[in-house]
Amino acid sequence: MEKKPELEWAEVQRTAISQDLVAAAIQQLRFLAEVDCNRCLYDGPVLYRAIFRYNYCWLPLLAKHALSPDTEDPLVGPLDCEWIWHCHRLNPVSRPYMNDKVFLEGAVARYKGFLHLIKRNSERPTRLFCVPTYDIDLIWHSHQRHPASYCKDLMALMGKVLEHDDTDSDRTKGQELDRGFSGTTKKWEATFGSRYQKA
Repeated sequence: MEKKPELEWAEVQRTAISQDLVAAAIQQLRFLAEVDCNRCLYDGPVLYRAIFRYNYCWLPLLAKHALSPDTEDPLVGPLDCEWIWHCHRLNPVSRPYMNDKVFLEGAVARYKGFLHLIKRNSERPTRLFCVPTYDIDLIWHSHQRHPASYCKDLMALMGKVLEHDDTDSDRTKGQELDRGFSGTTKKWEATFGSRYQKA
């Protein structure tokens, strides 16, 4: 028997997240603002040099650091390498309201609901390609920026770590993202009784 939407929503909000995702999202938005002050990272020779440094300097250094028994503190990457790493994971359109704490707290609640949909979906024979809204995607990526927390939380919730594939950006009608977003919208609204898309 299906639960009432408000009860299911309340249950979903008890999902444990070991990272302060509002603070993580604020930190991420500050990072994006810093990158925006260095627009040379968007294109041209500085971007290509950043990609090179990321692949041939930063990733090997991270691998070496991860294997060292003496390291407890995380490495902090240079801005250009952080930017390239970030581009693999997120393509946001940051609007001023996204910095509002109430908006971000709501986005964390919606992220928990999104994870719940994915979990329920994985238990069904016919699977839906779940597509997040921008606010949910921001929180998802903010969570991933804390890998230990992300792995711990997702293993506790789903028994596996979710991969986040941003390689498909074709949102034209009838394509996989369009179909997935429509299906996610229907499933969300039927499950929680609230609109999926945020104005």
